[in-house]
Amino acid sequence: MQTEMISKILGRTGERISKTFLINLIVVSVGLLTNILIARFFGQELFGVYSYFFGLTNLIYIFASFGLVNSIAKLNPEDLSKSLIKKIILFLITTSFITALFAYALGEYFRLNPDINYFFIFVFLYSAIVCIFTVLGGALRRLEKYETAAYFSLFNRIILILMIIAITTIGKFWWIFPSMTLAILLLLPFEFSKGSFSRQSAKLKELLKTSLPFFLSIIGINAIYHIDRISIKFVLDFAALGYYTGFANFINILRTGAYVIPFVMITASARKKFDTLKSLRKLLFLLLPISLGVGLIAPVIVPLLFGSEYAQINYLLIWSIVISCTLLVLYSLINSLYLSKTNNKRKNYVLLLDAILSTIINLILNIYLITLWGLAGAPIATIIVLILKIILNTYGLKKV
Repeated sequence: MQTEMISKILGRTGERISKTFLINLIVVSVGLLTNILIARFFGQELFGVYSYFFGLTNLIYIFASFGLVNSIAKLNPEDLSKSLIKKIILFLITTSFITALFAYALGEYFRLNPDINYFFIFVFLYSAIVCIFTVLGGALRRLEKYETAAYFSLFNRIILILMIIAITTIGKFWWIFPSMTLAILLLLPFEFSKGSFSRQSAKLKELLKTSLPFFLSIIGINAIYHIDRISIKFVLDFAALGYYTGFANFINILRTGAYVIPFVMITASARKKFDTLKSLRKLLFLLLPISLGVGLIAPVIVPLLFGSEYAQINYLLIWSIVISCTLLVLYSLINSLYLSKTNNKRKNYVLLLDAILSTIINLILNIYLITLWGLAGAPIATIIVLILKIILNTYGLKKV
């Protein structure tokens, strides 16, 4: 029933989105279970440390990958060669090291980083391996193997949760970080083997030239996920971040659509015509009752799942996260359509402004509103930024 409803959102592409959505919904659910285990066995503060690490490494991934995860998905199949993949992997290792070093240094300067031995090594290794993993996933998408790419994300979560169960019996929290890297590393040979790569010579420079709009777009949508965690640690502490992450992890089930829509649309929508307003209306019809249900059950479910440390309910925080997640899904559809339908200088200007809203404006608003309203300030800042981004991308679409 749910699959049929999702399929109606975007016609034929909706059918593909619905299948990928269901796989990613399982991925998110397994990820939620991972977070529950960490929160239950190691407590709210160390769960906050894990959340900070996850947010930091994903921000590094955004900048180190330079949009290659989507630009490679737009290549002609004959240009997708083994030599190109090898050059991309070397490029990603280099950019991950440079970006991780810069991010770690900033964290040390502002006293954000946790006191854990070899923390920089853990940050760099996980950031680099995530970049490689996601770009190989982009290559699978180019071959229209959307479900296969999504399954690898699921296998990664399953391997990681098995490792975390083993770690909880030992009681060594810091082992989680190398385990996150190892869980992906074990899958890389299998992910590479699923691609059908040509023998042409590599054209990395040409690919990087086409990556700028995708790079700006990834900043625009993914920075929204993670800047709030850095901001909360900057203003408050790891325990507060752990509390916030507990509620955000459950409510973020709504964000699955925001990930899946561009996952399919960026590759497919350039070849199709969509009635944007009609699609948005149908998406809202599907989203609103789900968002309402998630918001109503969160005060009951989150303390039950994560423990008594989450029993004190902040309703402003909960409903602000619900609204921000709903807006993020709507934004992802508009942004994906805009990214796929245009190819001109105005496109890059709009995407650059969109990226600035997601990073600089978002960071400033987060810090200011968290200082003013506590944890609820983070999702409220996200709501304001997303409204501005929706207006900006809608304007861009109208100019196409």
